[in-house]
Amino acid sequence: MSRKSLVLRVLVVATSFVVFAHKPVFADPGAGTPGTFRDTSDADVGQWMVKYFGGENVQDPDTGEYVFNETFEWEKERSYTNGVLDTTGYAQAQMVDGAAIWESDLPWISLENHGYGENGYYSYVTTINDTGFTSVDPTASFNGLSISFTADDHMHAVIINGMLYDGFEAQSNDHAAWLAGYLDLSILPGDGIPWNVDGINTVEFIVHNSGYFENSFNPTGFSATIQASYNISAIPEPSMILMFGSGLLVLPLVRRLRKKG
Repeated sequence: MSRKSLVLRVLVVATSFVVFAHKPVFADPGAGTPGTFRDTSDADVGQWMVKYFGGENVQDPDTGEYVFNETFEWEKERSYTNGVLDTTGYAQAQMVDGAAIWESDLPWISLENHGYGENGYYSYVTTINDTGFTSVDPTASFNGLSISFTADDHMHAVIINGMLYDGFEAQSNDHAAWLAGYLDLSILPGDGIPWNVDGINTVEFIVHNSGYFENSFNPTGFSATIQASYNISAIPEPSMILMFGSGLLVLPLVRRLRKKG
């Protein structure tokens, strides 16, 4: 075997190793590729805004007691354009000082850091934009949204991009609802909510704070985690792309040796 022939064989073998030795790792379209993870912790509190709408308790004419005002039209207090909420009048959410208010593993946020507020409705809002990685795949699609949450005194509604999610039934208007622990939602593509893989998504929670008196001032807050996921095409790791590139760079040299041989 000539020296040139030996070199040629070594190069071909080496090239084959560079291209095929590393098994590519692809995204699993069945489980979905995780996108934004968000919660109500110190790290993410800057991603949350909150607004008090009003809608205090009303007095029952028969008993004289103040009861939950179910007639207040909180929907009119919000304005959406193409799924994006107008956050005029919203404030930066605050971490609640003092874990003794609520016993839970996850942090709570509120309009004020003392965790107290007037009776009525509150809107907690965050936005999710995963175009940083979904834009590399034109076939990317929404796989699901997982939410775990609780609220004081009760969670009234979950809204995705301005559309009320009807798969969640509001908690009953009593303390036992939020004391019972966190509720979990798994919102899937077929559930009818609009979700943008190439833009901003607004996730809104409507919380109602109720007390025993008209316009009373008592603990109120919200605690949650959110995880978006997507179906994306089988895109090889960057290291795999570099290996293919290395193999291609060697091919011209192999051709040159063939001609000389």
